[in-house]
Amino acid sequence: MKKISKIFINPFEDLSVQMQSAFGLIFFILAVLISYLGGIEFFGILKIIPNANIQFSEAIYTLLIDIFVLALFLFAYAYLENKKTRFIDCLNVVLLSSVVMYFVAALTLISPIDEILKRIMLAIESGDMKLDTLMPFDLTMITFFGIISLVLLVYFFYLIIVGIKLAMNGKKVYQGFIIFGLIILADTISKLIIQAI
Repeated sequence: MKKISKIFINPFEDLSVQMQSAFGLIFFILAVLISYLGGIEFFGILKIIPNANIQFSEAIYTLLIDIFVLALFLFAYAYLENKKTRFIDCLNVVLLSSVVMYFVAALTLISPIDEILKRIMLAIESGDMKLDTLMPFDLTMITFFGIISLVLLVYFFYLIIVGIKLAMNGKKVYQGFIIFGLIILADTISKLIIQAI
């Protein structure tokens, strides 16, 4: 039990590079399937769009862009801090941390959230900006889902910061803030690249 909790706190310490790559690749393939079959677009690193009409090739290249843009930004910074930093370590951090975002996307498919989101979109399209036409249960569920999503988003940032600091052997607090800023910047660049394609 202690080992499992340790994996959630810092999966990068105990898993070998090969295991990290294998798990990252497996979850990447699952994310492509979730995106394509579930109609979910990963638009940038931090944005998930449900009910999207997405082609299989789009699902692959949007996720690849998200992964590699973030990995390159983080590697560039980590390499500036420590020339011994390896790209594979940064890539594995991004691949494993992204599992959290894939989980959020999967939650929209396996819960009533998908239907509630559709009802919210219909209400907004019909002019109900205050969402008065929605049932209290719908509002409660969407609030609950929002809280869970926010907690998972914080966990996503935490994993990346912990993982990159480990990859570059960083010990300083300011490095976490720089990594946080790089994630936001990489998200913006990723969205611009996806829009341009």
